[in-house]
Amino acid sequence: MDKKQEIKQSIQYKDIEIRLLKVDPYSIPDKGIANIIAVDSAGNVIWQAEPPKSARDSYWSMELDTSRNLLVVNTGNSFQHLINLENGEVIEYYMIK
Repeated sequence: MDKKQEIKQSIQYKDIEIRLLKVDPYSIPDKGIANIIAVDSAGNVIWQAEPPKSARDSYWSMELDTSRNLLVVNTGNSFQHLINLENGEVIEYYMIK
């Protein structure tokens, strides 16, 4: 992951910052783009989220679900992914409209 990528959205969670990185909205990726990272206070990457399970997609927006301790993320292709906040793994995904 290029450290100079621009941050689209940032959420503070406990002692880490979760960053949604911008991707080119006019390019269609060959595979899913893992454009979410978690960094510590020194800027070291703790984990990078798994790529979206939806084909040729990238993450578009995110929010915390503190009641379930998850990151809820929407993709550009209308899928929602539930991501484990401890390691960036996709727990579940489904289509939304």
